[in-house]
Amino acid sequence: MRRKIFRVTGRPSRVTSSIIVLSLLLNGWPAFPVSAETYTNGQAANDVLGQSDANVFPTYSASFARGGVNNGPNRIGVNGPDSVAVDAVNHRLFVSDAGNNRVLEYDLTSGDLLTDTLPDRVLGQSDLNSNGSGATMATMTSPAGLAYDPGGNRLFVADSQNHRVLVFDVASITNGESAAHVLGGGGCQATSSDFCVPMGVAYDDAGDRLFVIDKGNNRVTIFDAGTIVDGESAVNVLGQANFTSGGSATTQAGLFSPLNATYDPTGNRLFVADSKNRRVTVFDVASITNGENAVNVLGQANFTSNSSATTQAGMVTPTGAAFDDAGDRLFVADQVNNRVTVFDVASISDGENAVNVLGQANFTSSGSATTQAGMSAPTGAAFAGAGDRLYVTDQLNNRVTVFDVASITDGENAIEVVGQSDAAAYPAVSPVFTKGGENAGANRIGYSQPWGSVIDPTGHRLFVADQNNNRVLVYDLDAGNAPVDHLPDRVLGQTDFNGNSPALTQNGLDSPWGLAFDDTGDRLFVSDYDNRRVMVFNVASITNGENAVSVLGSSDFTSAPFGASQSSVSGPAGLDYDASTGLLYVAAQANNRVMVFNVASITDGENAVNVLGQTDFISSGAATTQSGLDNPHGVSIDQVNDRLFVTEFNNSRVMVFSVASITNGENAVNVLGQTDFTSAGSGTTQSTFTQASAVEYDSANDRLFVSDYFNNRVMIFDVASISDGENAVNVLGQTDFTSSGSGTTQSAMSAVGSVTHDDTNGILYIADTFNNRVLIFGATSGPDVAFDPTLSNKVTLSRLKVSTSTTVTINFTLQNTLSGPLTVIFPAGFTVTAAANGGASSGCLSSFGFTSSTLTATKTSCSGTITLGGATVTNPATPGAYYISWVNDDPGGGDVYIVDSDQVTVSGTVDPQITFNVGSQAAATACDGTFTGAGGSLGLGTLTTGAVGSSDVSSVPHICTRVTTNASSGAIVTVLSANASLKSTSVPGDTIPSASATLVAGTAGYGICVGSGGGDTGRDATTPTGAAPSATAPFNGSCSTSAHAVGALTTSAQTVRSVSSPSQNAFTRLFLKAAVSPVTPAHNDYADTLTFIATGTY
Repeated sequence: MRRKIFRVTGRPSRVTSSIIVLSLLLNGWPAFPVSAETYTNGQAANDVLGQSDANVFPTYSASFARGGVNNGPNRIGVNGPDSVAVDAVNHRLFVSDAGNNRVLEYDLTSGDLLTDTLPDRVLGQSDLNSNGSGATMATMTSPAGLAYDPGGNRLFVADSQNHRVLVFDVASITNGESAAHVLGGGGCQATSSDFCVPMGVAYDDAGDRLFVIDKGNNRVTIFDAGTIVDGESAVNVLGQANFTSGGSATTQAGLFSPLNATYDPTGNRLFVADSKNRRVTVFDVASITNGENAVNVLGQANFTSNSSATTQAGMVTPTGAAFDDAGDRLFVADQVNNRVTVFDVASISDGENAVNVLGQANFTSSGSATTQAGMSAPTGAAFAGAGDRLYVTDQLNNRVTVFDVASITDGENAIEVVGQSDAAAYPAVSPVFTKGGENAGANRIGYSQPWGSVIDPTGHRLFVADQNNNRVLVYDLDAGNAPVDHLPDRVLGQTDFNGNSPALTQNGLDSPWGLAFDDTGDRLFVSDYDNRRVMVFNVASITNGENAVSVLGSSDFTSAPFGASQSSVSGPAGLDYDASTGLLYVAAQANNRVMVFNVASITDGENAVNVLGQTDFISSGAATTQSGLDNPHGVSIDQVNDRLFVTEFNNSRVMVFSVASITNGENAVNVLGQTDFTSAGSGTTQSTFTQASAVEYDSANDRLFVSDYFNNRVMIFDVASISDGENAVNVLGQTDFTSSGSGTTQSAMSAVGSVTHDDTNGILYIADTFNNRVLIFGATSGPDVAFDPTLSNKVTLSRLKVSTSTTVTINFTLQNTLSGPLTVIFPAGFTVTAAANGGASSGCLSSFGFTSSTLTATKTSCSGTITLGGATVTNPATPGAYYISWVNDDPGGGDVYIVDSDQVTVSGTVDPQITFNVGSQAAATACDGTFTGAGGSLGLGTLTTGAVGSSDVSSVPHICTRVTTNASSGAIVTVLSANASLKSTSVPGDTIPSASATLVAGTAGYGICVGSGGGDTGRDATTPTGAAPSATAPFNGSCSTSAHAVGALTTSAQTVRSVSSPSQNAFTRLFLKAAVSPVTPAHNDYADTLTFIATGTY
């Protein structure tokens, strides 16, 4: 059973489980009194954008415990991978993810090919969310070299910064398991049992010997690893004459900063990547004498040279090596030359030429590249003989690339990549060769220091400035301006979700900071900080990467003027737009001023009409006075009272200006954070700041939200009237006014960048900058589409040959009766050239149609296994993994691998889905097919002692639930109560208890019962089931208008509906009932909140 819970108030989506909140209200008491939402000090956020639980990827599950850049660490990406090792017996790939202090394990096929590009297990961390360093038996710090022992099922890990080698029993792996043994660990020193920054390991299976490449001691130590005793001494050493020497040397026996090695089991040779000698030294290790001479050298013509070269024979920084025993080939990762050179080592001549090169088109090129053929600082390699595959750790591209080396063409393309995925395709995991950022780079989940944010209240959109990714992300919101899911829908500043390059162009951005929105003109203003300009976008509709329509601060889109003038905006930070006057306020940080532009209509590079903080447009000095500013960060306008609030970072204060009419350089009328206009001290009190950053005015409640940057909090002030230096009334991010610690929890923050408040719906968005997330207070987002690769429901696709025409056959299993057209979608590179009627062997599909990229069919009536065939498709010319998807009752997809070899069968997955609705509907319609509820409220009207109030009367709506799922074992719907009673919000302790009973007029009681249930399509029309807490049968359909039998609502989940198989529109109609006693005081504010949860079992 897979159970995930999402709290939603918006539209339904496919998820493995959903949760919808329904507030129950009496006598019209409002569910969310938007003009009076309150905060408690240190309260927890309701939801978060930008951080997801990596353990359940590619299912999206928001996480409050994570704060890494680009949602890192995660299950897609890596951060500076160092080495790889292949287990050819159990078919596994191990990758040392050095920057994340972990080793990832990927399952391989029997031919040692990747089954997918997501890791299956992890060592060094307890889960895939974590990347903390450590020196316990279960933790690591910058793991480097790896070696696998096939006979003993052991993995050796060079734990470089802990100066030790960890030995794991990997017969089976549990995430975060402890090492079975350890070698070294006594600190950086030269003894027979210690190391100084061990970087590599190699293993001799037949001889049970472990070779440890001890970089800091310029040596290789050899251990008898048949049976390991923790901390045991080495039996031999290479590179030094004894175990207490550690000097570097450029001789036949010496080494200089060796980084890794590989072992030749047939020839009994050890190849050592001797990095600073710019060579690979070859030792005969059939038997070893301490400090013995090498027998051969590659990369240099002799043993006394160490010159760097970008030639067919030379090297610059060899960092890793892999050996092909059957082909007598040596693969050398030459880091600075951004390549892997291939040597024929059947017999070796010192300084011989390489026979092939990967990463470069020839032997004299050395540029780095983030392409399908290129590399950037490769550090390690591993060879898998079964499939003739070479796995290369491409470190600065933060990926592992896979090459087919059965035969090699210089500079050939890789056929697969691990660590980088196409963000535009999320949540499908589609590997991409043009990305290289850490933790999968810019993606569709995470941020890299989000800063500004703003809401479009009419079009229901949230804009977030993702500063270090040089983009603005756009999220669709529901009618209450809560996110409909956790993924952005569009992007500005980049053409897709993969990009993050800065640009000085009409559509590019460089460190976007503040945002402001013009609701009437559908314009978004973006402060483009490092380009020293404000970009203006028409966002009536948005195309990814669209051009700006206007610009302020520059007369064109390709220049970025410096200095202080009437038109310049050096260091533009916070923005706000006054719709009543058509004025845009720009905090020009570098010039210590706020520029005021009339943007009713805009001429590119136009002059400002006013300035605050300076008396003229050519001055820019900082000041701590009543009119001066020092590093202004944020601005917010109070349109009703004509007040402008300006935060000053260096003066740790908020200045309040009267802007009914503006005089250049005018005095402020009030100040917060300081008791007067000449003080600038910082503090952690109820009235002070330590660098005030952003500011947001709440017009509905006359409140001011202030980002107190280094105190890691948001201060809330009552500004109906202001006294200089007044106390805040509440604080978020801290539990009190004297704490300032940062944290990554549901209630903590780390350097707040911006605050955005929806005055109508009472929702607060906080850019928690150093936690790389946006916290949401007062609302929760809708569910996200869930993809789970562990499900047993499979679709079979083909592994196809490049540039050939193929008759496509796709076999998959429908969980539901097919009730709509089937569309198969092919990615770029494929071309559909023909389709035939009657291509489905089951006979339930007909009338094939096609475009160049899609294949369609119409349905008759069918369920079960479908074989779709009869279409001719031309495959791409470029090898790689391509994601083919389809749309019908059970949408899904899978990877198709295009290769240069014969066709074989691979498997993809069918996606799980639940669509869940909860809400109220008029009694006359009785939860019919028009019901599309998404939470809400329900009122029972005025309760009297003469009758039982009930929602089964014509004047009161029913509660309805509806669930559709492809879960093989169906789903259950449960309900739980926040209070287990109806509680008065004004009189503490005055409650109407909930109990399992038959309610009668004049006796206090409250509960719920099921009236009816069924399925609109007749697929599951069974009566809802589920045991009552204690009464006769309140939950199983016996509810009636006259009897008023109810089940008690408790704070634990209780079943109100269950279906045992895949279901279409299984609905349930529920009645809420309540009665009051004569002694109950009269109130109009009794309320409770019910939470309904749908959980599918797959």
